[in-house]
Amino acid sequence: MKRIMAIAATALCLVLAATSAASASTAAGKSGTEVIAGSTTDLSIIDANVTVLPVQAFGVVRTKGTIALSGPTNGTSSFDFRAGKLTVNHKQTSGGTQPTFNPKTCAASQIQGGVYTVVGGTGKFYGAKGHGKFKLYFAAVFPRLKNGKCNTSPSAQPVSGKISFLAYGPLSVR
Repeated sequence: MKRIMAIAATALCLVLAATSAASASTAAGKSGTEVIAGSTTDLSIIDANVTVLPVQAFGVVRTKGTIALSGPTNGTSSFDFRAGKLTVNHKQTSGGTQPTFNPKTCAASQIQGGVYTVVGGTGKFYGAKGHGKFKLYFAAVFPRLKNGKCNTSPSAQPVSGKISFLAYGPLSVR
């Protein structure tokens, strides 16, 4: 009987220790590298006035969502995820490239990059803090006019295209 009581007491101590360690871990939050990535070749998304790109987050929080890419180069943007909202201040750095255009293929492309700082979050992103870098790649192939030249007018609809987004950096949440 004493042996059973000793085993039960030891088991209870282990359960209490594990529970308090888990509580301390939850209270302290989670930290690590967060990667947010997305891309599309869907022309309806690319042609829209407000490009809402589907993205996935991997790392501290694993979830799916969207980001609207129509805002200013420098400013505030929010990722709307199933697990909550993550808001960042972003600034384009000099690492962006000038738009390129190939008149033989009617293809245009541009890469923009910058830095971001996390300024808030909800849901699983509650209490979020962090910073990092981002890259945005855009490419489109424009149609040809009857004379064979590329139609790059503002009303021209691309015949194909791609947008890719990648952000990464340290993130901590409560």
